[in-house]
Amino acid sequence: MSQESESIQFISESVILETLTLSKLSSIEARLSFLEKLLSGNLPILEIPTAKTRAKIQDFAIASQSLPLPKVLYESLTTISNQEKVSLYCILLTSFQILLYRYTNQTEIIIGTPVNNKNNLIIKNKFDIFENVSLLPLQLNSDNSFNELIQILQITLDAQTHQSLSINSEIAEILLQNSKDQVLFQVLFELQNLAEKAVEEPNWEIFNLDLILKIIEQPEGLSCVFTYNSGLFETAQIERMSEHFQVLLESVVAHPGGQVATLDLLTPAEKEQIAAWNNTQINYPHNHCIHQLFERQVSKTPDAVAVVFEEQQLTYQELNQRANALAHYLQEIGVKAEVLVGICVERSLEMVIGILAILKAGGAYVPLDPSYPIERIGYILKDAQIDILLTQQNLNLNQLLNQFPQPQKPTQVLNVDQLLLEIAPDSTHNLAETAAPNNLAYVIYTSGSTGKPKGVEIPHRALVNFAQAAVQEYEITQSDHILQFASISFDASVEEIYPCLIAGGTLVLRSEEMGYSPSLLLEKSCDYGITVLDLPTAFWHLLTAELANNLQLQLPPSIRLVIIGGEAVNPKQVTIWNRLVGTSCQLINTYGPTETTVVATSYKIPHQLDNVSTVPIGRPLPNLQTYILDKNLQPVPVGVPGEIYIGGAGLARGYLNRPELTKEKFVTNPFAQGHSSKLLYKTGDLARYQAEGKIEYLGRIDNQVKIRGFRIELGEIEATIALHQNIQQTVVIAKENSPGDKRLVGYIVTYPEQTVTKEEIRGFLKQKLPHYMIPSTFIFIEAFPLTPNSKVDLKALPQIDFVNQTATENYVAPSSELEIKLTSVWEKVLEIKPIGIKDDFLELGGNSLLAITLMSEIEQTLQQKMPLNAISSLTTVEQMASCFAQGQPAIQDLSTTPDGINSADYQTLLTIMAGRKGARPRPNSLMVAMQNKGSKPPFFLCANAYEEAAGLVSYLGEEQPFYLMESGYFTLKCTDRQIKALATHHLEDILAVQPQAPYFLAGYSTGGLIAWEIAQQLRAMGKEVALLAILDTDGPQSIYEYYQSLSYTLQTQLNKLANLQMIDKLKYLGKKIGTKAKGFSEQPTSDLPTFKQHSNPYIVQPYPGTVSLFLSAEAEPASFFSHKIKFMLFPRAGWYQEIAPQLKIEQVSGDHLSMLEEPNVQILATKLKQYLTMSNEQ
Repeated sequence: MSQESESIQFISESVILETLTLSKLSSIEARLSFLEKLLSGNLPILEIPTAKTRAKIQDFAIASQSLPLPKVLYESLTTISNQEKVSLYCILLTSFQILLYRYTNQTEIIIGTPVNNKNNLIIKNKFDIFENVSLLPLQLNSDNSFNELIQILQITLDAQTHQSLSINSEIAEILLQNSKDQVLFQVLFELQNLAEKAVEEPNWEIFNLDLILKIIEQPEGLSCVFTYNSGLFETAQIERMSEHFQVLLESVVAHPGGQVATLDLLTPAEKEQIAAWNNTQINYPHNHCIHQLFERQVSKTPDAVAVVFEEQQLTYQELNQRANALAHYLQEIGVKAEVLVGICVERSLEMVIGILAILKAGGAYVPLDPSYPIERIGYILKDAQIDILLTQQNLNLNQLLNQFPQPQKPTQVLNVDQLLLEIAPDSTHNLAETAAPNNLAYVIYTSGSTGKPKGVEIPHRALVNFAQAAVQEYEITQSDHILQFASISFDASVEEIYPCLIAGGTLVLRSEEMGYSPSLLLEKSCDYGITVLDLPTAFWHLLTAELANNLQLQLPPSIRLVIIGGEAVNPKQVTIWNRLVGTSCQLINTYGPTETTVVATSYKIPHQLDNVSTVPIGRPLPNLQTYILDKNLQPVPVGVPGEIYIGGAGLARGYLNRPELTKEKFVTNPFAQGHSSKLLYKTGDLARYQAEGKIEYLGRIDNQVKIRGFRIELGEIEATIALHQNIQQTVVIAKENSPGDKRLVGYIVTYPEQTVTKEEIRGFLKQKLPHYMIPSTFIFIEAFPLTPNSKVDLKALPQIDFVNQTATENYVAPSSELEIKLTSVWEKVLEIKPIGIKDDFLELGGNSLLAITLMSEIEQTLQQKMPLNAISSLTTVEQMASCFAQGQPAIQDLSTTPDGINSADYQTLLTIMAGRKGARPRPNSLMVAMQNKGSKPPFFLCANAYEEAAGLVSYLGEEQPFYLMESGYFTLKCTDRQIKALATHHLEDILAVQPQAPYFLAGYSTGGLIAWEIAQQLRAMGKEVALLAILDTDGPQSIYEYYQSLSYTLQTQLNKLANLQMIDKLKYLGKKIGTKAKGFSEQPTSDLPTFKQHSNPYIVQPYPGTVSLFLSAEAEPASFFSHKIKFMLFPRAGWYQEIAPQLKIEQVSGDHLSMLEEPNVQILATKLKQYLTMSNEQ
């Protein structure tokens, strides 16, 4: 081992033994407490925000950034040093620790520092080099003043000089044993006075630290040198940090007694920049209610179609008249401003009429999802004190609510579908205004941490601002057809309904089935001419995966905009989406709590978004402000995490009947001025600014999660589970099983001698909670592990293995072949093993999105389509198998024979394809996706070499999508008609996979001709072919074809002669010599191009673009002539100048067959990768 590696290896051990004063306090007890942390390995890790992800094996590349401080600042700091009777070192070190506190929000900051104390414990041999390193921990909080902290630190430094804490050999041994993986400190501070005698210092760079601040003191002032790990930090980030350090020192000089939380950190330019990012003020109709804007649009386009549901539709005039008629009736029965009216209806025309009528009558609507448990509906009705409820006759809600006593049950439950038929038809004029912009428009209930949902109050003014902003941001016009996807109990419905209706667009209400199937959603969207889709991010993830895996699906050309939101976006899915969709459709990522009226920020995702770890949530909408603040309401610098606070015109009024919670969440705006709102909403969301002002979402601070776009308070689930009489204690966590698949897990402690099953808990919760709030699985434990503070230690809870858990206690294994296949699909989709045939899909953690994936996988596995609503009735493998066995659902044969290919030959090719793994664009496709994921443009290879192509896939890397097209060599003749037919067939699949250019094509052997023809057809369509690679395909030059045929024929004759006796050899040669040569009848024994061996051969047309020709460097055993002779006579392998004027030639290892085998395939892949990269960059 080298001396340097020894030094690195033993740094932690040495530093532990050299730690002298271990606490801000001078007491032995405090120092021993810190020692105890060392012993237990619980030292805090300093989490300085990094620009790059910390790798498991860290590359410690070093860079430096210098900052000379003004001399006047140096003099002022020296003055404070004298006044406070502390050293300049103490002032600078304390300031640096405060800077780190403000960057990390951590109250315990540990910094390494070199000391010249010679009274340290002597370490023998390998530790000697580190004898001057000491740890300086500092406990601080927002209430500390700067003066207090420097006095504390000075006491510590003095104690370090005059005393030490002895460590006996036993403790030292324990420290050494426990410190091997312990990071003791990541940051080092050093002050060097050039006037003092120079001291040879260690090379701190070999310590593998994150950050070193060295301050050089000299007569002309102080100079700061920030040395940092460039594998973690970017130069701009350290430049900002150095500026913040200077601002902090200047603030210390101005306010030495100031609290550490209020000392300035941001430069004036940064403060101005944040203000500019929040300068979103524009005019909007703030003195109008939302229904007035709708009425204004009615007057403009009365005959335009306003709303469509299946075969029904209403014009703007018809919708307005029906809503007016109902509104008049509602006013007559007492609806006016601030009166809450419940509406619990299925998606229908009555739904839109109902909410508009409530608003027109002056009231505010409270949406209720009919799928909610009746107990939850009853709670909301009681909490909101609703007297009037609009519903539908088929929901039978009136009878269901009879179980609740008054006042929980509304006094009037009205079936709106019947009511519209009974009310006076002449009351269709607009109503006189009874509501003002400050009055409530709606109250939406969201999950509550106390165990009960809470109502968010949204006034008209906030709704009007959002709707107007959405029209502007999404560029909504009268020509738009917007799909209404969300439940009205979810505020995404607000985004779909109102911007559409105030801009004159057509609102299309989706059917229930469209929410179960991405393919049906796209099909119906095409039928309706949908231009704007507004989808939960989780559903969009599923849609993108479906587009990638089912290549026959395409986004309808009418769709110009897709809006997503509700949870973090997977960047890899964005890359796939951009590859599949191209520039034809804009994707917008949105963010916003219900308390800020649907959307607070938006981000137009670029069509090229590469090498990013997160997708930003963008910038605030018009008339909203977003601030990222620390816990003391101070703005944080760019790149530093903080909590999102939102102000402006979109703020809710508060929580219904919850004044204390309203006060807690809606805080005084410290930046209020001019038109700014007086309050800010405290979101609980963690985020940071990117350099250009976009906001990057980082997650939650509290116990709230998002599951498939639904906002859930885990505390509400825990409180509901705890209502079960046999359950003593419970904890619910959200665990991400795989990217984008977050599931709830419930941990249960029962009362002594009491038992309860998972099925019983699920049944209990179904009566009280929506389906999306019921945990996927439950784990029973005897007692919860606790932290030293007697809180549940979440990290110590038993880990859940979704894959290898028994689904239920009553496991029944599959028996028939069909049950085994279905069970395998269930286990793959749910990621649970084993699953029995009687296990219920929903009780296994299934949900609506997983149901969509399940149906898609079953269709691909069994080649049978399930009814879209099957999962609601066929909830077990046993039920599904029985349904399939009875002939339902029926097999749909989608295959058709391409024109130009014999039907029998085509069926043979389909049989070959059936044995190949991977997604296909359509059931009758001759293309298979060997790797359909990755951020690079797809690579299409035409070859009859499935197994061999797998090697190429592996070496080209996981970021390279790879599609294999069947060349049909062993099945088809290479006639002109068949080559062109097969190329056309493949081209349809290519365009399904990748609608937009550029294209990257290759063909091996005969497949080279098909790739050539595909490229010709693409160019004829005006589409760019970035790469056409021909892998060992012989060109059409006549003399070259004769040479190849002669070579193989001669070798064939020699092979035959070798097995004959001498007399037979002579007779055979004599016969051949005596025969007039009319060509060669012997078939080649290897994969040779046969385009001239049949009637009506493929005619190779000149190709004007660049062609990359990869030739095998070795001759095959069946070839008579050596490759050396071949390349000397025919260096272009038959691809003469006239047909390939821009030919690039590469030789690769191996012969025609072995070039795709190990180890040659790795060399081929390396060269291909180079060509793909170069072609992509051009």
